Amino acid sequence: SLYNYLLMGLVSLFCWAVSFLPVVGPFFSLVWTSWAISFYAFDQAWTLKGWDFTRRLLVFQRHWVYMLGFGLPSALSTFIFPQFLGLGVYALAFPISIIFAVTSTPVQHEPTKLFPRNLSMFFFAEYVTLGIVRQIKLRLLPRGPSSSS
Repeated sequence: SLYNYLLMGLVSLFCWAVSFLPVVGPFFSLVWTSWAISFYAFDQAWTLKGWDFTRRLLVFQRHWVYMLGFGLPSALSTFIFPQFLGLGVYALAFPISIIFAVTSTPVQHEPTKLFPRNLSMFFFAEYVTLGIVRQIKLRLLPRGPSSSS
């Protein structure tokens, strides 16, 4: 769906943009990249199960600690190696991630003050995506009965 593509495009853009923050940028970029890679892999598996996008996103947010760990090895490959080599390693590893996502069952962590049950890690991208979709709908939908003379 349009919403899904816009959201994940904005998440990717955010991962790139946050890397330019001084000191903490690379760390936060690695974390969000890990989540994005996990979402891409699990999105394939959950789509095969017939889940709608809202359910996929809610399950992802509920298992955010697991998803961070799941995507971390692939994300590290894009950070450790030079760009061309890192993207090559990622391209080889990602299909394996999809297979693991299809065959695995995410484990939910025990919530604590430090690790809440749900985490809306894509909140900013969701907010911007909803605004874009609303604008598209406003421009494409007719604005009421038109009178012709």
